[in-house]
Amino acid sequence: MRAMSEASDEVRHLSLADMPTQDQWRQILSLAKRHKGTVGWLPDSAFSDRLRKGTLTTVWRGSRLLGYCLYDLQRSGSIKLIHVCSAARGSGVGKRLIDEVIARHPSATGVLAWCRRDWGLAPFWSRAGLTPRAERPGRAKKGSTLSAWWRQLGALDLFEEAALGAGLPVVMVDTNVVSDWYGSPEVHRPTRVASQALLADNVQAEITIVLSPRADIELDQIADKKERDRQRAAADHHVRVRSLTADDATTYNALISRVEPAQLQADLSLREDLHHVADALDNSVQYFVTNDEGCLTLADQYLPNGSSLAVLRPHELIRRLEEQLQYPPFQSRFIESIDLQWVPAGSVSEQRLVDAFGSQETRERGRDLKGTLRTAMAVDPTSCRTLVDPSGEPWALVIQTSDVDSLNVSLLRVLRGARSATIAAQMARHLRELARVSRLAHVRVVDAGMTVVTNDALRADGYERDGDGYTATLIDDAREVSDFLPGVVPPVSVSSVRGLERRYWPLVLLGAELPTYITPIQPRFIDKLFGIQRPTLWSDRSRALGLSREHVYYSGSDRSLPEEGARILWYVTADPTGTYRAVMATSRSLGFERLAPEEAFEKYSGIGVLRLRDVRRAAGKRDGKVSVIRFEDTEIFNNPISGGPLRELREQHGVKGAIQSFRPIPPAMFDDVARAQGRGGGLQ
Repeated sequence: MRAMSEASDEVRHLSLADMPTQDQWRQILSLAKRHKGTVGWLPDSAFSDRLRKGTLTTVWRGSRLLGYCLYDLQRSGSIKLIHVCSAARGSGVGKRLIDEVIARHPSATGVLAWCRRDWGLAPFWSRAGLTPRAERPGRAKKGSTLSAWWRQLGALDLFEEAALGAGLPVVMVDTNVVSDWYGSPEVHRPTRVASQALLADNVQAEITIVLSPRADIELDQIADKKERDRQRAAADHHVRVRSLTADDATTYNALISRVEPAQLQADLSLREDLHHVADALDNSVQYFVTNDEGCLTLADQYLPNGSSLAVLRPHELIRRLEEQLQYPPFQSRFIESIDLQWVPAGSVSEQRLVDAFGSQETRERGRDLKGTLRTAMAVDPTSCRTLVDPSGEPWALVIQTSDVDSLNVSLLRVLRGARSATIAAQMARHLRELARVSRLAHVRVVDAGMTVVTNDALRADGYERDGDGYTATLIDDAREVSDFLPGVVPPVSVSSVRGLERRYWPLVLLGAELPTYITPIQPRFIDKLFGIQRPTLWSDRSRALGLSREHVYYSGSDRSLPEEGARILWYVTADPTGTYRAVMATSRSLGFERLAPEEAFEKYSGIGVLRLRDVRRAAGKRDGKVSVIRFEDTEIFNNPISGGPLRELREQHGVKGAIQSFRPIPPAMFDDVARAQGRGGGLQ
């Protein structure tokens, strides 16, 4: 029992240990029946069941019931509101009940309520901090629609942390910008082109886009259900910041107070716009982008003095970012921290694929992409695949066929934004791997709708421009390297070897005399470093895109570190069972530097998934710093070398003693390891 703001009001969380009297029970059931037209009918047993579970909360003024809340605690950790009923509408009792339920369950991850749209309760739910995120048909005989109202609670989830912790400027966009992006192309919107400029890959690479929960309320007000569903589904992947207004409206009220009543009356949308601005200020957002003239014109008036928030039009934001607009960097954490999988494209809604992968750069029409997908799936449903994450969000889309010696890719798309370069780089190698498994000599990519980021990823991987597309040539182990590389003789520069091995992957050049190092790695670090789970270690566990193209390794040692271009052999040391002592993989070094753990983590947190405490543990005892070794193009051996063969190999090349850290070895030892895998072509 807990006193409320009014001295005579009290909250009671009813249960078998705190049973209501007969009169109190009669009041609860009577109130439910009187308001069944706006809360829905439930049998008396539903109330008895919640009483047993302890999920019936009430508010009383003396002996008179002011309201009650029935709810369930779901396995997902969220609270599902069943009934929120007040004796007097507009009294604030309903919100008070929801607040009490939330306070009673501090570990809850969110609050969910399904409510009929025609009951007109949207203002109530929004005052309680909930926003509409989905809808479904109701069970009423005359037909009805239920809206799902949701409020996120608790600590930031993985997607919120990734968005707000990426170190990029955070940009909140107004609902009018969202509608410009995702609204039906048949609807004329004069600001559409300007808004869509924000979707360009090089722009998205430099910013993190978020929405205010208020955007969901405004999208829910779109009268046409088909259009409402279209925009809501397309905007679903954007992170929503947390709104504080339902609990503390100080920021919003301060904004409103700085605007003249006549100005608010002249622009009825300004109150809604200021909800977005308040959420932007409360979440330390740097930019609020809108096309609303009133919101833009009055920004200097309503923003507090010294505010770091800028209210801009889309093109004004782009102009501010011009000096920073570069293509997004490769960040392995995007593919290592999320379990991606390939599914048939037909298992994802057609409209979702069009919204995710329609080419803004080439002004591709949605109906043209739909036609391409339908044709491909009609000819061969297996030829069209989509890469999705656990939530079902599509990350990549590919249409592929094969002939006698080539893998032919007629469509290659990756998601927009900061992840685009990472996924594009992985796709370039993934297509080569598919051709390699099928014993094909070439990969041919011809897609007029590819973005600049994808084109650059193909070129970086060694694909060559070939007419209207790109072609990659694979040199496998059975071919004479000299047939493909005439005039290439040792010694070959480090950069030349990297270029040749990328251009003709899976080629491994032997006799190149590159600096070579062997380094030990404990089995318990395999999962974090290469995304491979124990106890299978270097198994053939399914990976959607293969090993990360780039990664980072932290070492306490400051001696014998592999310079840029050096080869690395990974030696897996014994675990407590003594099971593993084997050379199991190879990589190419991208160089190293020695930094304080905190500086190293801040600089390289986008590569790999190690936490700060892992980096600190790797620090050297002498100076407290870590050596950061970046490496690329890791390849796991099909035939790990251990036991007698490894001892013989070490003796042959004079590698004696324990391998305790990075250690230089003769380049010829790498050549012998590669030959043991049936790999490599020699230079003449």
